Amino acid sequence: MRLISSLAIASLLVVLPACNSRTPAPPKSSSSAPETGTAVTPADDSKAPAPSAAAASAPTGDPGTPITGPKGRLEGVVKFVGDEIPKSTLVSNLTDPQICGAEMSKMDIVISPENRGIRNVLLWLDNVELPADYKPPTSHLIIDNLKCQFEPHAAAITVGSTVQAKNSDEVYHTTHFYGDLNENPPLPEKGSLSKSYKVRRPGMMNVKCDKHGWMQAYVLVNKHPFHAVTDLDGNFGIADIPAGAYTLKIWHEHFGIQEREVTVTDGETAKFDLTYSNSNG
Repeated sequence: MRLISSLAIASLLVVLPACNSRTPAPPKSSSSAPETGTAVTPADDSKAPAPSAAAASAPTGDPGTPITGPKGRLEGVVKFVGDEIPKSTLVSNLTDPQICGAEMSKMDIVISPENRGIRNVLLWLDNVELPADYKPPTSHLIIDNLKCQFEPHAAAITVGSTVQAKNSDEVYHTTHFYGDLNENPPLPEKGSLSKSYKVRRPGMMNVKCDKHGWMQAYVLVNKHPFHAVTDLDGNFGIADIPAGAYTLKIWHEHFGIQEREVTVTDGETAKFDLTYSNSNG
């Protein structure tokens, strides 16, 4: 679907396929992961796990090359429209139900019951022209294994950033980074922390735990920082965008991908709503 708007916005950041589901293929994903378990019922995941302390305390990285000139901002909300709010898929856990639980959510659909905002939607500008010597600002992302889920479930980083895996559970996990990175550090016990890995190419990284098939995450990697991930209420914002016309891409693991033409004006904030419905799933 392609929508046109003179002053519009959207931003985006990442999630992953799980057992026996029909998840839309993420953009530029190069590998798939083995999965375990059987999907059985929908679950209510409007209250997702809070961000881990490790992720909150991660270093900020390099500030990169500043871009001069007129700049503006995009912000808005991504909402579900329809009579009945869909729920996340539950997966039967036959591996260690005494620790993680007998049924676990894939976190593939998380919608606020208050405003119908969709969490974990990734948004990014697709056709950004950058200077030849441009280096994006980088960051350090920790993927935490927390309560037998990945936190964050979706994220967006830039080329040159680093990623690291942590285990906050009293159970063995792996954090398998599929795609260009292709690393799979074991995390045998609570407090385990992998080495840091530098991300060198743009694209989508799928993340899986090889022991727990419902655990999944998505990490979007761009050459620029003009991307975002929606929060618990579906809100997003992208700041300091060079003034101009762009294609905004909007991606969700269940509902799929959209595009919208947006125009960024110097000193202004373009605001609008984006929507998904069951016809997108």
